[in-house]
Amino acid sequence: MTSAGSLEAHLVSDDRYDAWDAFVVRQERTGSIYSTAQYLDILCRAAGGTFSIVAVEEGGSLVGGIALYRKGNGAGYAITNRRLLYYNGIVLRDDLPDSATSARSEVLAALNGVLRRQRAPAINLHCRNGAQDFSPFTEAGWRARPSQTIVVPTHDTARLWTRFDKNARRLVRRAESTGCTVDADNDFDSFYFAHEEIHRRKNAPLYLPRQAFRSYADELIAARLGVIFTARVAGGAPAASQLVLLGKHSCSHTVCAGSHAEHLPTGAAYLLRWRAFTELGARGYAANDLTDVSVGPVTRFKEQFGGERQMNMMLRSPRRGILACGTQWYRALRKEAGTLFCGRRPRA
Repeated sequence: MTSAGSLEAHLVSDDRYDAWDAFVVRQERTGSIYSTAQYLDILCRAAGGTFSIVAVEEGGSLVGGIALYRKGNGAGYAITNRRLLYYNGIVLRDDLPDSATSARSEVLAALNGVLRRQRAPAINLHCRNGAQDFSPFTEAGWRARPSQTIVVPTHDTARLWTRFDKNARRLVRRAESTGCTVDADNDFDSFYFAHEEIHRRKNAPLYLPRQAFRSYADELIAARLGVIFTARVAGGAPAASQLVLLGKHSCSHTVCAGSHAEHLPTGAAYLLRWRAFTELGARGYAANDLTDVSVGPVTRFKEQFGGERQMNMMLRSPRRGILACGTQWYRALRKEAGTLFCGRRPRA
């Protein structure tokens, strides 16, 4: 346990996980299902690893904290985000003022103190909402790098339709005219088949092996934390599918999607997104996070759905232990090599 002034950082016991989860889902700016104990428990059973939660309290009230997911590796264990854990960053109470001398800064400093004592050689945090002051971390040697995602507003789908790209609206209408349908049917087999196919096309690794992914999806669905939407062409063959994380936070998350190449011309993948947005809005969700944007066709696809780019922040701790020594040794060797073999003075 640590304290900074009247703030107190401590490990959350299992019997307090419900209180932590309730705190997380109330924080619009930095909270998400990924930081809840309920979600992390399901993820750990399917993907391996363990988690713990560190909370910061002031006068007995939660003001911030972080859920730490750990996975073993050759150097001990890693604290980092991963597939199916897009955000693993700091959660702060929304009404904390954002300035260098504020309570928000003090909470961050308290959490940084806890993280410094972790045995992980390196820590990578992906924090939701990067428009805040991370100076307590950067001043301690952490590297900060912005990332972006696209968040689609789903509370007003009539207005959202007008924000859709013209090409996206055309393909939605094409799919409807040819008899395509979309249902929240939780059809895991169709979902995983589409997931496998699109990852083969991209030569990308699967998120989880089939049985582990089934266990993960089944537990989410049973807990009402997830839903699988399936788009089908006329006749019933699956054309595209996606898994959306739900929970009690106002923002849902499209965590994984797949499609079949033979049905791409039908526009079923576009109808899938549109019908999922309308269903999520009807269920009371204000937004859907499409999870990550980078240069490439996937980003261009996501940009057609009337969403807004949201900046997040990646924080990487200073390397230490064996990794730090190895990095210093490698840099020294490069300098020496530059002197001995290049005939020129190495750059500092």
